[in-house]
Amino acid sequence: MKYLFFPLVFAGFWFTACELAVSPAAYTPELPPLPEAWAEVLPAPHWCFEWVDAEGRRREETAVESSLPSISLATEYAAAVLAYPYWPELGLLPGQMRPAGAIFPFDARADRLILSWPGGVDAWFYREMGVAGEITSPVRRPELFDWPRFRRLLEDPVVAEAVRKDPWVVDWRAVGRKTAQSGFDRRRLVPEARTELVIPGIADGPWAGTSPFADALVKESGGEIRVKIGASVETFVSTGGILRCSPSAWIWLPFQ
Repeated sequence: MKYLFFPLVFAGFWFTACELAVSPAAYTPELPPLPEAWAEVLPAPHWCFEWVDAEGRRREETAVESSLPSISLATEYAAAVLAYPYWPELGLLPGQMRPAGAIFPFDARADRLILSWPGGVDAWFYREMGVAGEITSPVRRPELFDWPRFRRLLEDPVVAEAVRKDPWVVDWRAVGRKTAQSGFDRRRLVPEARTELVIPGIADGPWAGTSPFADALVKESGGEIRVKIGASVETFVSTGGILRCSPSAWIWLPFQ
C-alpha cells in the first residue's frame, strides 16, 4: 500500500514555480481539552509547542493556554505542529505525556490551527518520517504524504482494533523509518510487543498513562495495578505521585 505519497502534488493540485511562492501565514493554536483520565488527576497543563517555521527553522516555545504563541508556517506543503502538555510543578516534563498536534493545512480554520489528540499521532509520525527521510529519501517526505487518506485509514476496520482504539500502541519511529526507506505499508500498523508488570503497594488510583486514548488504571482487589510496557520507559501519574516503568523495573515517586 504505497499510494500515500504525492509526486510533488498537494491537496489534489500540481504546483508550478509561481504557485510555490506563497506568502507564509501565522496561526493561533486551538488546544483540545484534557482527556478524561488525565483531568481526573492532573491540573491545567503548560504546553511546549514544536514546529518548523516559514523560514525552515525549527521552533520551540512554551506557553500556558491563556497566552499561546503565534505559529508561522510556510504554505507550500503540509506542515506539522506538536504540542506537548507538561506539569513542571509535578516533575512531568515535555515529552513524558503524548502530544496533541495538527497537520497544516488540513487542520487550519481561518487564522486558527485546530490541535487534537489524534493530530498528535499524525504530527509525531510526520516528524519521524522527516527525520528518517533526511538520511534515506528526498522523495518520500512527510510534506508530500496524503494525510487525509492516512487519517481515514486509521479509522478503517482493516487496521487492528487495538490500533484504532489507541494509535500510540504502534512503534511510529519504526514505521516512519520504513516509510521513508521503502514507502508506506498499512501492514506495519500493528501494536508494539508489550510486557505486563504487576505492581503492588502504591498509592490509590486512578492512574493516568501517557496516552490520551488509554483508560485510567485502578487498583485491583489485591491492592495491585497491572501495566503493560513497551520497549521504552513509560509514565503513570495519580494524585499521589508518579510511577515510571521499564520492562524490567519500576520506581514510585510520591509527591511531597
